[in-house]
Amino acid sequence: MQVQSLFWSPAGCRSTSTHPFAAPCQPFFLGVSSVAQGNINVAGTVVGTSFQTGDLYTSGVQSSVQQEQLSQAEGSFSQSGVRLVDSLGATTAAGDVAASSAADTDPGTGASTWSEVTCGTTVVCAGGSVSTGSSNSVVLTAPAGETARSDSTTAAGAANVCPPPTDPGQTDGKPCSGSRIQQGGTLSAVMTLDGTAAPLGSATLARILAAAGSPNKAFSDRVQYSSTGLCSPIAGSDGCLEQTTTRAVGTVNVGGLPANVLATVPWTGPNAWNGYYFSIVGYTDGATAAVGTNGGSNVPAPTTSIGGGGTVYCWNGLGYTPVSASSATPVACTPFDFTWPVGVHLVRIRMTGTTSPAVITRSPQAAATSQTDVTAQITPPGATITYTVWVDGATVADLTIIVNLNTLEARGTYAAAPTP
Repeated sequence: MQVQSLFWSPAGCRSTSTHPFAAPCQPFFLGVSSVAQGNINVAGTVVGTSFQTGDLYTSGVQSSVQQEQLSQAEGSFSQSGVRLVDSLGATTAAGDVAASSAADTDPGTGASTWSEVTCGTTVVCAGGSVSTGSSNSVVLTAPAGETARSDSTTAAGAANVCPPPTDPGQTDGKPCSGSRIQQGGTLSAVMTLDGTAAPLGSATLARILAAAGSPNKAFSDRVQYSSTGLCSPIAGSDGCLEQTTTRAVGTVNVGGLPANVLATVPWTGPNAWNGYYFSIVGYTDGATAAVGTNGGSNVPAPTTSIGGGGTVYCWNGLGYTPVSASSATPVACTPFDFTWPVGVHLVRIRMTGTTSPAVITRSPQAAATSQTDVTAQITPPGATITYTVWVDGATVADLTIIVNLNTLEARGTYAAAPTP
């Protein structure tokens, strides 16, 4: 007599990380909401230094939930920070490492059902600066004073707080992840040219102010029986996984004049130089995405929004051309090219720019009784600026500045359990 055991696990389950045990597939949910770190990159040469490239990084957040047999929830935030590369290599300050929260129900991992990380408690959030050169120099500075928190749980409730306060806490016992971060101050890249034939002083090449009281947020939430939310599923349905993300960017300025040149600028009146060649002011955006089934009622299509007050400006030769940040038409730039006497020397500064409008992606476009794959993305307006300085015909700075505030995203995937 021979005894043989046969075990079978059906095909079609989406992920072994949430379906580790041999058993029929269950409804599968995966959702991600994120604000990627934005970036202003400065690259080129500054005479008297070994400067090569420098980067300003804005803060970022991410939250995700995945569920089938098991539940997983993860969140993270990344501080704003700076990075500089010169002949000695790369140096960084502040936000070069993300802080993460994570929870799951897998008995094999030993993870808890709730996890939290915060600035100043579980991780250090401090600013700093990096620099190269002496009389001529480039200094990149990241702000201190950032506040951030990330909460992840597989069973949201009074003891398992999610999302971070003061947003309304979830109490339905379902998976949830929420992350947020508030920029603490100004990110800046400053060039000083005091070692040239004509000392020119300091020029702010790029800066990003804090959007005070408006943190970046990412939120992923499993909803099964609820009268609120994007989906509001009814009893007996698989329910939904909802993603929401919002971002606020403080004023972005690129292309400031050196202090000793600025003092000689002759313009007056309403069409005067406002201090910078290119600017983005009052930019905010957000996106939502829900996946799942609503018991016969529609699950909404993904949404995207860019705040109506956001404006992009670029020099037009006399003043500035304003374009709405939500416009599909990029703002036009006119070359800035002027020569001034500074002492007995002639200083010429030339700036040129090309810009790009915001890019919005949404799929699908309509509500449906079941949403299986949903994406909503926004990439803000950007620019590439050249910045060149000559003293008595000799090049003392030749730089390219690229503004890329990066992508905000809400996306999700849902698969119903296979029928026999």
